[in-house]
Amino acid sequence: MKILFRIILGLMLFFSISCKKDKEENSEKSKISNPEKLIQPTVNVYIENSSSMIGYINGDTYFKTDIRELLTILNHHYAGRGKKVNLNLINSDIYPINTTDNIDFITALTPNTFKIGNVYQSDLNKVFKQVLDKTSKDTLSILISDCIYSVKGNASPLSVQKTGIERHFLDKSTKGIKVSSEIIKLNSQFNGIYYDKNNGKHLLNGDMRPYYMVALGSDEALSDLNTKIPFNDGKMMGYSNKLILTSNNFSDKVYYTLLKTKKDIGRYSYIKEVSTRDSKRGIEDIKTNGRTFEFSVGINYSTIPVESSYVRDTNNYKIVQGNYKIKSITEVNTTTEKNITAPAKVILGSNKITHYITFEATSKGQSDLECVLENKIPAWIYETNTMDDTAKKNDKNRTFGIQYLVQGISEANKLINPKSQNILELNIKIK
Repeated sequence: MKILFRIILGLMLFFSISCKKDKEENSEKSKISNPEKLIQPTVNVYIENSSSMIGYINGDTYFKTDIRELLTILNHHYAGRGKKVNLNLINSDIYPINTTDNIDFITALTPNTFKIGNVYQSDLNKVFKQVLDKTSKDTLSILISDCIYSVKGNASPLSVQKTGIERHFLDKSTKGIKVSSEIIKLNSQFNGIYYDKNNGKHLLNGDMRPYYMVALGSDEALSDLNTKIPFNDGKMMGYSNKLILTSNNFSDKVYYTLLKTKKDIGRYSYIKEVSTRDSKRGIEDIKTNGRTFEFSVGINYSTIPVESSYVRDTNNYKIVQGNYKIKSITEVNTTTEKNITAPAKVILGSNKITHYITFEATSKGQSDLECVLENKIPAWIYETNTMDDTAKKNDKNRTFGIQYLVQGISEANKLINPKSQNILELNIKIK
């Protein structure tokens, strides 16, 4: 009887452990299949309310419309489960807006109610430092500002400011928190006084002026934010451009594979040693019938925080090894998906790709391919920048010194992680 009892007890213990293990595994699978459960940060929104910002909230402007839209979507996705979207005004200090409805606050905002704190002091780097200090692994911060540096009286103003913003991001990383940045450029009517670099006053009446939403947080938080708010889908009336700055290299996190399309030129076989069932990364037995060899690589960019327009620009790629050039970069949609061959779709299986790059050989002898997506500052930042916003050269569509802000953050990222010189490295073995 004792032996039988021990057997029954052992079986009960075994099944108990097995059920617990299955439950834990199913729980982990559920988290992975539903990433929204993993990302539920506290969201803090900061609106810079220095005197240079008053023109954006004077009247019914795109600025107020787009911030209402932003808060509406943020409240829908991030509020709840004991968390909420916190709204603040910020200048030399942070001023929480204690209201039951942050959208109503923006609707009722006027130049008079906007003047809280020291609105006459504008130090962009100090504003960033305050926001960075409040940003943690569980926090998503969004700063709304014209991102104009106040430099009057400095001997070498913009270079000093660039070093300052770089230092703030480096200091944050030494505390064990790597903060990525998403800079979204928008435009709005401006009704009020614009202050140039010499504090000269220019009265604008409904002129369109750029401003920025700067999201600060982990790469996962930024990717999640872009899933919830695409920004360029037409919801933001003043949307213009977007840039993501990160200190990470995503080569190990991005799915890519050779992808046979109907427009490729030539045939080839896969090298088994560098291929798996759903990822092929080697080419051999090339046959072109005397024509130029062309082949494609499918990539899933949706898993990393990078703008679609950036990955479509061939100028952002570099061929490190191999006699090839990029012929085209194609975004996958219902039309272009028809170019993917049936065998290639079998290889993809359940894996998703967002783009495929077609490479063209530049000579007959073939060698291995190494292609990188570089971590560069896009051209629109330099096109938006101006070095002189005084009366004679005042360009209402540009922002004084914006490139120095971006360069400072970018240089900090590359010091934090030298491998972040590249966002992604693609390697294809070719015999």
